[in-house]
Amino acid sequence: KYSSVKGVTSCSLCDPGYFTNVSGSSFCSSCASGSFSLQGMSTCSLCPVGRYSPSFASTGCSNCDVGTFSNSTGSTICFSCSPGSYSSMFQSSVCNLCPSGLFASSNGAVSCDLCPSGQYSPSVGSSVCQNCPAGFVPDKLSLLDSGNNTCSACVSGTYGDAPGQAVCIECPLGYYSSSPNSTVCTACVAGSITSSVASSSCQSCSPGSYAAGDGNAACTVCPVGFISNSTGSSSCDACGAGKYQGQSGLSFCRSCNIGKYTSLTGQPQCYSCAQGSVASIIEAKECQICTAGTYAVTDSGSRCVACPYGQFSSSAGSEECSNCSLGQFAKNNASISCSACGQGTFSDISGASICSVCSGGDYQPDLNSIGCLTCPTGKYSTPGSSDCSSCTPGTFQSNVRSSSCGSCPPGQYSNGEGMSFCLRCVAGTFSATYGSQVCQDCVNGTYQQYTSQSFCTSCQVGKAATGAQMPTSCDDCKAGRYSGTVGSIECSTCAAGSYQTLAGQSACSLCPAGTYSTVGSSTCIKCGLGTASLRAGSALCYACPQNAQSSDDRTYCSCAVGYYQNITSATANTFECRSCPKGAKCDKTGITWDTMQTKEGWWRESTDSATFYQCSMVTICDGGRNSTCSGNRVGPTCAICASGYELFGATCQLCPSKAASTLVFVIMLIVICVLVILMYFMVLKMDKQTLRKLKKKMIVESIENEEEMEEFAHLGLDDAQHDTPTIKGAPARAPNFVYKLKILLGFFQIAVGIAFAVEIPWPDVFKQFISLFNIANFDIIQWTRVGCVIKANYFSKWKATVILPCAFLIALTVFYLFPKWIQKVRGVNSGGNVAKLALMSYRRGVRKFWKMFLFTLFLIYPSVSSIVIRMYSCQKVEGDVYLRADYTILCTSSEWLTYALANIPFVILYPIGILSVFAVVLLRNKQRLNEPETRVQFGFIYGAYYSDCWWFELADMAHKLILTSVVALIPSDYALQVILLVLLLHTIVLLLADPYTHKGDDTLHLHVQSILIAMVVAGWVYRELDSVDHVMEVVIAVIFILLAFYLMVYVVSQIIQAVRKIRKRTKKQAKLNAAGGVSTIGVTVQPTL
Repeated sequence: KYSSVKGVTSCSLCDPGYFTNVSGSSFCSSCASGSFSLQGMSTCSLCPVGRYSPSFASTGCSNCDVGTFSNSTGSTICFSCSPGSYSSMFQSSVCNLCPSGLFASSNGAVSCDLCPSGQYSPSVGSSVCQNCPAGFVPDKLSLLDSGNNTCSACVSGTYGDAPGQAVCIECPLGYYSSSPNSTVCTACVAGSITSSVASSSCQSCSPGSYAAGDGNAACTVCPVGFISNSTGSSSCDACGAGKYQGQSGLSFCRSCNIGKYTSLTGQPQCYSCAQGSVASIIEAKECQICTAGTYAVTDSGSRCVACPYGQFSSSAGSEECSNCSLGQFAKNNASISCSACGQGTFSDISGASICSVCSGGDYQPDLNSIGCLTCPTGKYSTPGSSDCSSCTPGTFQSNVRSSSCGSCPPGQYSNGEGMSFCLRCVAGTFSATYGSQVCQDCVNGTYQQYTSQSFCTSCQVGKAATGAQMPTSCDDCKAGRYSGTVGSIECSTCAAGSYQTLAGQSACSLCPAGTYSTVGSSTCIKCGLGTASLRAGSALCYACPQNAQSSDDRTYCSCAVGYYQNITSATANTFECRSCPKGAKCDKTGITWDTMQTKEGWWRESTDSATFYQCSMVTICDGGRNSTCSGNRVGPTCAICASGYELFGATCQLCPSKAASTLVFVIMLIVICVLVILMYFMVLKMDKQTLRKLKKKMIVESIENEEEMEEFAHLGLDDAQHDTPTIKGAPARAPNFVYKLKILLGFFQIAVGIAFAVEIPWPDVFKQFISLFNIANFDIIQWTRVGCVIKANYFSKWKATVILPCAFLIALTVFYLFPKWIQKVRGVNSGGNVAKLALMSYRRGVRKFWKMFLFTLFLIYPSVSSIVIRMYSCQKVEGDVYLRADYTILCTSSEWLTYALANIPFVILYPIGILSVFAVVLLRNKQRLNEPETRVQFGFIYGAYYSDCWWFELADMAHKLILTSVVALIPSDYALQVILLVLLLHTIVLLLADPYTHKGDDTLHLHVQSILIAMVVAGWVYRELDSVDHVMEVVIAVIFILLAFYLMVYVVSQIIQAVRKIRKRTKKQAKLNAAGGVSTIGVTVQPTL
């Protein structure tokens, strides 16, 4: 705004085209060119692009006209589009370039123009168009006809001969262009043409036509007699001699057929040969004259024809052949002459090809004959004979004109030539064949009483002819001789072993079995005692072999009881009686290999096997011929339970259902755990009084003043007792039934171990009974019947056996000893009496831990040692080596080898290691065995023995190790001897050492050793016996079972007696304590059952 007058109350707006940007202005300034303003503006606005303002004080901007542009703001003018560009719209800010194919030649163009014909613009923004070069023409672009931006090459078959041409020119006929952008067309060479304009190539003339010059529009057909045999021919070739072509425009000549020829070239046909000549090949150029013996007529064909049989031609070039005359012939074709008929032949016709042969009985001695002559009687001729022949000896002919002589029939003969009849054979002679020249005398053993005979009759059986000339009869054989065949020349003597009492017999009778005869005998003699003849016809009696005897009728020898015949088809002097193999049944005479059966309780693989194997129990092997198994068992020695059965004790019992098997497994596992816990409880309660003394000692040593003494008064420290020395220096021991249980446990461990580790043939009833005590070996696998729940074998048992003890001892350490140690640490940190009590409690815990640790080793020692050592106990059965403990496992398998190698560390750890641990414990504490601390901790090992017999437990453990484990590695033939030797040695040691402090324990252990020795001796004797009846087995089993029960009853009675003594001592001690006296009773008070 502005105000040009002073004193006004308001300012005026600047007019359009003017502005002021200063407050208090008295005037408005005009906008410069290229800008504008509206009313009341403080500034001027620049003209936008595409618009302009040429003067000052503009109120607005003008649009740029078509053909011009303004490309910046504030323009005062618009610029014209330069050549090659255009603007077709108002208010343009830029000019558009002409597209390719169009051009703009002047400034200010509002559009682009099309290039003229023959020209193009190749790029955008063109101001001029260019001519297309020669061979090229403009290329029309789109349907909008927006111009040509390229030149296209003239296609093949066209050309462009100057620049700027609008279209390409087509090549005329006879010319072509083979490539694009051609500027000229090329003429087709001779032999080729173009059949149309605008051709890009020439076509060769096909065979049978030609083109003679360049630039031809069509090919010419070859005339008859001429050909062109290839494409692109410029001329035709004439057919050569021997060839022709009767049609025009062909590419090949035809060959003259056989029988025709051409001697000139370029012929339209072939010609026939003259008479007497032929063309015998194709493409013949001339004819050949027929030779003598052949002929030819006009058009006869391709060859000269041979004169047929019976005709001839004597000169060359003949038109026909002549017939042979009578008495002559021509046997070949193409004959040049005829031959005369020879002797024995004739020809009675002309033109004969062969001469006829004189028939049998006729003959002809001359040549060129036309007939034959007849033979007389006694003679004959064959066909074609020139003379007649006389009949030979043995033949005759009674007719004329005969072609042969007949043979004299059997029984007749002829002995000269030319005979017309035959002579008869006299009696005693014969002629057996046709054509005989003489008659033969009857040979020895035959005769003939008639004439004209063709044979002699053979003497009947029982008769003979001895060789007289022309015999007419045969003689009867005398008694003791025979003739077994017809035609015998003499009678045969009866052979040894046969006899004949009648004359005229055909055979001798064989002496029956059990008898014999010499040559010519009429009767048979019975064999003597100890000899026999097995078959009829024996010449002598043979002595029975060693260990064999003859039957009552002396017809055979058979092996005695305890022997068998090694083959079944042996004769009396060849078979052998062998001792019956161990395990085989030879309880009667006459046993052979094929009839030999297996004893009950023994097994062999097949009837062909010569090795018998003793079964672990008698009742599981039925024996017999096929060695069948019973008791639900299969496999070698019937040692494997059948599918669905599991070994429990010594029998294979049917597995119950899966659920029932699992329940049995759980229940038995709980029972075993309860028994183990009870045993640990009893062991921990051993030496209770000694434990109290030790507790008092530990507390007294830890109490510092009387106040503390009162604090611990509740522990009963005034209950200590004094020890009274015994004869051997140790305190007197109270009765102890735990050691008796140890002895009884050892008995069952040994009895079960040797019962199944060694093949001791105890009665099955006893084995089944003793196997029930396998729980003494803590055989969890068998007692829990885990095999009915999961598939298990000896390897499974081995893994459980070697791993469970380690796992248990680790668990004992983690869950018992480690918490004690934690309590000790906490108590020690608390200080004062709490620390002392904690330390004392920890020491008690350590002693209990070692007691449980060693007791665990004591319990598992026999069973674990047996498991790891029996891994190497194998038995060879018919070529296969089985693990004795599990016959489903082969000791030659890779799996067994793996376990056998893995088992070596456990052999060192268990059998050797446990015994070594006990030895180290006893040796290290040898001087402190009677001290309370040592007795509480290790007393269960040696507490039953006198102090100087501390080593006896080691001897007893070694004794168990040998009898339950090591003996399994000893061959079965020596195992019983070794067991008996070990038992006797241990018994001698027991008698000499007298180790137990209680005589009852000595007595019990001696009873155990005695019963074990009796059992082994009985087993030894039982094995050596050939057979034991079932009644005896039951008696022996009952005795063994009663002995086992005797031991158990004895132990129970000893326990009852010990309990009574304990109660008695306890009452006496109570009275002494009440009276304030001092006890002289032994310190040990044992727990009751």
